[in-house]
Amino acid sequence: MALRNFLKLSAIASALVLAGCGGGDINIDTGSGGNDGGNGGVTPPVSSCPAFATEATALAGVTTPVCEIKGVITSDVTLTADRAWALSGKVTVGNDNANSATITIQPGTKVFGKSGADYLVIARGSKIQAVGTATNPIVMTSVNDMLGLSDEESSGQWGGLVLLGKAPSNKCDQANLANCAPQAEGEAGPYGGADPEDNSGALKYVQVRYAGFEVLPGNELNGITFAGVGRGTTVDYIQVHNNVDDGVEFFGGTVDLKHVVLTGNRDDSLDWADGWTGRMQHVLIRHNPNNTKANRAIEADNNPDILGATPISKPRISNLTIIGNNFDGDEDSEGILLRAGTSAELYNVIVTGPEKMGECFEINTTETANFANSGDLIFRNSIIDCAEPFANIKDANGNVTFDANAWFTAQPNNLVGDALLGGYIPAPNSPAIANGFDVGNIDGWFDDVNYIGAFDGTTDWTKG
Repeated sequence: MALRNFLKLSAIASALVLAGCGGGDINIDTGSGGNDGGNGGVTPPVSSCPAFATEATALAGVTTPVCEIKGVITSDVTLTADRAWALSGKVTVGNDNANSATITIQPGTKVFGKSGADYLVIARGSKIQAVGTATNPIVMTSVNDMLGLSDEESSGQWGGLVLLGKAPSNKCDQANLANCAPQAEGEAGPYGGADPEDNSGALKYVQVRYAGFEVLPGNELNGITFAGVGRGTTVDYIQVHNNVDDGVEFFGGTVDLKHVVLTGNRDDSLDWADGWTGRMQHVLIRHNPNNTKANRAIEADNNPDILGATPISKPRISNLTIIGNNFDGDEDSEGILLRAGTSAELYNVIVTGPEKMGECFEINTTETANFANSGDLIFRNSIIDCAEPFANIKDANGNVTFDANAWFTAQPNNLVGDALLGGYIPAPNSPAIANGFDVGNIDGWFDDVNYIGAFDGTTDWTKG
């Protein structure tokens, strides 16, 4: 797969031609006539790119002009929808807590990586304002996708998006959070700090497609990385599709998210560690429908090196639907794994998958099991609909020390049985309808609900 993708990228790189920048939508022209060197009679309009960009490497057969951005951006810039924007290498907005800047991305804008090493980083103290609409989302993708060459088996064709914030992480000395600076994956930069309200900007109606290239050996980027990102940041209606590594991953921080779609990701879809204490609501996770590579829908840790490090990872998540697949490899398609001392509050969750899917719920460390037994870890008003629903903790002699089935079924209003889904929407007679817990009664950030899973059986908020 990696070799095939490399050869495809090499072929695309050889098709790049110089062009200018100007207006127009992205159109793929497969014709070969005309006197324009094979562009099917279409000549990209010519005008200058803004000062922060280069008069760019445009794509053969694509009528929209391309501007290229590279290096460190230290003043406010806007990426407009009348151009396609190529990332060249690691593009960073601002320096770490210095030369702060805001990158604004207009609705309908396409930003792409030409190779695996191209990715976008928002440094501590800087912001991204990427606010699209349901009918005109912002798309961050690969050059292959721009040329219509990506498919359901494509992934790892560029780097991804990284947000670095100043909210707490348990990787830091809690008495000296102001000087906290652990490094994010992919050498993206330092993150963390003492400000839980930190604001890294806004992501709304944003898609990240076919990302996750291995920037360093054994170090692949997530679709979107939230490292020390604070709750002042707005995240609503995002999708990560076909990422090589995790869909979204949280390293500490307090950021909240609503309306999240994670599809076809090759490793974990939702991953957290290092003291993330944010909130999520309305989340759909679906593994690749062709049963190709997938791992866990949720892989959750506290601090893998110091399981009791504070703040303890404890997100509050409501209205989540997980649909696994039959992938069976080194690491199977699975549901939820809570480990390494994490806690959590999980409400209104559906976990389902086909017959050969691995376990759908597992706690595999004593520290996390202790949170479950003490009531600190909450998992209620939820449905597990799997052929292999649970995995237990056992001691060296094979004795069960934590019975996941017994614990789950003892929690309020949980069910092990048929969720009755039509695709990912519950059927009218599904037990998910009208049996949810209204988390809004305990936390006003959450929308009021009375159903289990991401959908109420009537409204599909993913459309558009």
